[in-house]
Amino acid sequence: MANLVVGAKATSYPGWQSTDLRAEGARLDVRRAGDWSQNFAPDSVDRIVCEHVLEHMTVEDAQAALCHARRHLKPGGHVRVAVPDAFNPDPAYREHCRPGGRGQAWARLLFYAEDEPEHKVFYNYQTLSQLMKWAGLEPRLLEWFDERGQFHRNPWSLADGPVRRYYNSPYNLQVYVPFHGFQNVSLIVDGVKPADTKATPAGDRYEVSLDARAAVADAPVGPDSTGRLVLLGAAALAAGFYFWGRS
Repeated sequence: MANLVVGAKATSYPGWQSTDLRAEGARLDVRRAGDWSQNFAPDSVDRIVCEHVLEHMTVEDAQAALCHARRHLKPGGHVRVAVPDAFNPDPAYREHCRPGGRGQAWARLLFYAEDEPEHKVFYNYQTLSQLMKWAGLEPRLLEWFDERGQFHRNPWSLADGPVRRYYNSPYNLQVYVPFHGFQNVSLIVDGVKPADTKATPAGDRYEVSLDARAAVADAPVGPDSTGRLVLLGAAALAAGFYFWGRS
């Protein structure tokens, strides 16, 4: 059995293989076909967890990542994707998660690696489902907000794909609520590889080749939130010195 967690950083779960862009001995850039083929054979992976990864990519790169995941999944296997939910009605949550928002500024200063891009896409259940269809996967909604801001949940099991940021999870209740005042509830969707799929060829009509591209663009969407925060801090510091000098 091959169960993968991609974009894992330091996250690990029993029975799951953690991979990451920077992981020593387990390097996997999910955007690049070469990284997948060096580590896994087509149709060999049972399940994949991709939690809060795709929102850091362009839509094109996210589609490529899902295409590569589908090629290496066994027929009937799934990739469990969790991303911030654009239909969450909480204004504080939206400002925390949206590209260019204040939450991204603080994350840049405190949590993100130097080469880690900020959020680029704010998915809702419709756009994420469409992205999966473009990659040849069948979307299966697990947790999501609709257009009216109403929350929905279908039965699902952590054993089929462990994530931390789901509704009323211990991580949300013990970390996010006390520190931020709201839950970091994810939009969670399984992308299922059709069970009747024959062995996936090296290239097919869904595949997006990244090997021909010179580089993957990692520029954040919207204003540079880090720059705004630095300028704000500098202005506050200058004002403090000004009033201190007059006192």
